Amino acid sequence: MQMIRRFLRKLGGLNKLSKLSMKIGAALMVATYIFAIAARLAAAHVPDYYGAIAIYRGCLEAAPAFLVVGICAAFLGDLMLSSPENGQGPPDEDGQDGQ
Repeated sequence: MQMIRRFLRKLGGLNKLSKLSMKIGAALMVATYIFAIAARLAAAHVPDYYGAIAIYRGCLEAAPAFLVVGICAAFLGDLMLSSPENGQGPPDEDGQDGQ
């Protein structure tokens, strides 16, 4: 449990757009799970039972992918948008420091 708390504390230093990306990924995952539950509950009442179950299974397989894409986009965005801590800019084309 402490490991999870430390991980969440470290995520607090992410860029605000990266945090937004993670929240959007999690929201899309939850929305896809809700859509899967709705398709499963409606399967008995629609004319094409197997089509509804195919939608249900597809949603169950796609939902975790939304979360993973949101997390990957957050980490990639944080790498691109964060400034270096030591105050040096990126190296120039000739290999010299940016300053």
